[in-house]
Amino acid sequence: MDLDLGKRSRYLHQVIPISILIVTALSILTLHSNPTPVPTLIMSAEYIDIHVDAEKGLVYVHGKYPFDSVGRVENVVMYFPIPNSSINVAVYMNGKPIS
Repeated sequence: MDLDLGKRSRYLHQVIPISILIVTALSILTLHSNPTPVPTLIMSAEYIDIHVDAEKGLVYVHGKYPFDSVGRVENVVMYFPIPNSSINVAVYMNGKPIS
């Protein structure tokens, strides 16, 4: 394509904005095409206290797992392994017991 400088300048002034518009539109479509939210959980620390009562044959475990959900997910399910012989298990969220 052999264009003079003036025509080339006008051509670029038309092609570049149209190209940017197309790329932007495709980017927006791509962002909305994946509706599966990805949870982002941050657990900065894990606190576990273990006490062994040798006389009673019991082990006391107290764990605290503070985490924040900074993604678009409102409900997060967490599973903790609890041995079958466990007794007196309590779970708290924001300092309040939950079942």
